[in-house]
Amino acid sequence: MTLASLLIDQITYLDDWDVRDREHSLSFAGATAALEACPLHVPVTDGARADVQLVKDSISSVVHVVPVMGFSMYHSLSRAEELNSLVSALATIAALESVLLDACGDLLA
Repeated sequence: MTLASLLIDQITYLDDWDVRDREHSLSFAGATAALEACPLHVPVTDGARADVQLVKDSISSVVHVVPVMGFSMYHSLSRAEELNSLVSALATIAALESVLLDACGDLLA
């Protein structure tokens, strides 16, 4: 298997990684926007009152968003580790290919 064929095979994985990275970024941006849209302001003055339903809804929103973000981060980390392993293997093969090309050049000289 040549370096060129390995790179061609890996291009689809790299394209897929780019799409997943964009989706992941949009997911985090959406989660951040949702969390910012539900601020929880704790009053610190005497006699302050809070809308109990608003506080309950804000906490409920956070409780639902955090596990999703955790799963997304875990999935992304898993994919990153897989990609790191593939890139490492590709680098090893590229180095071997370079050594073999040098050896061929020496034989032809």
